Amino acid sequence: MLDFCKVGGYPVYVLCLLLITYLLNQLDRYILAIVILPLAQEIHFGDKSCLSNRTTRPGPELCNNASSDSQCVSLLNSNGTPYCKWDYNGNGWEYQIMAGPIFILIYTFMGIFIGFLADAANRKNLLAISLLFWSLMTFLMGFVWEYWHLVVLRFGQGIGEAGCTPFAASLIADYFPESARGSAMGFYNWGIYTGYSLAFVVGNYITRANIMGMGWRWAFLICGFPGFVLSLLVFVSVREPPRTQKATEGGQSGNYTSSLSLCHRLTPTLRPFLSPSLLLLCLAGSVRNAGSLHCRITLF
Repeated sequence: MLDFCKVGGYPVYVLCLLLITYLLNQLDRYILAIVILPLAQEIHFGDKSCLSNRTTRPGPELCNNASSDSQCVSLLNSNGTPYCKWDYNGNGWEYQIMAGPIFILIYTFMGIFIGFLADAANRKNLLAISLLFWSLMTFLMGFVWEYWHLVVLRFGQGIGEAGCTPFAASLIADYFPESARGSAMGFYNWGIYTGYSLAFVVGNYITRANIMGMGWRWAFLICGFPGFVLSLLVFVSVREPPRTQKATEGGQSGNYTSSLSLCHRLTPTLRPFLSPSLLLLCLAGSVRNAGSLHCRITLF
């Protein structure tokens, strides 16, 4: 921690920008799961079930006990008014595909190839482009009117977000000495739960505020817009640091590696992905992300 404090002001400034970038990465990723109920009801996709009608006085029975449309609307309160409605609940295979394969698969496999770019290209420029792209996808989600619009934008969001951590981690490795990288990465990882928590706040309360009658749409607009400003800030103010390279015997190892074909460089990198331990780790990460997408709070 002491070494972390001694690195100077500019590396810490860059680290703060990377933290906010990661925060927006998580915020934009999970905001969909928070606003999925009103979104599904307006766009009309997914399963239907008996839901409570918040605009009327509640009745003696739970709405989710009704298993059909007719049973749902037959539930009456003391005023003789139906207090339940048969509507889209934000679940079903259409949501599962959008939240799972559409995003997770492209996010996972793009991350592998983006990792190679992080070893060869200008990382801060690519990070700024990735941030701008996924923020644009999130922003445009506030204007969707069809389910397929949402699918296309979610796919693009996965492509953009895949570039966040590979580029950021590579920059941190070159901005901070080896003795301070653990602290720097720990600080960077605050973005995970900060962004995840903000998704609940923005998704629920902005939707309830119903600004200009747009409800959940403003949640996407508010989450996407800061990325435009931050991407410009990263592009203008962050300097590409010199790459840290360990000394090799005779200085020939690096030249040999650079002379290898892409196929020969990919083979030793992809081989560990066949090991049982790494496959189990990938499975655990998938379960963690899938569980996070399903654990959403609705305060409508």
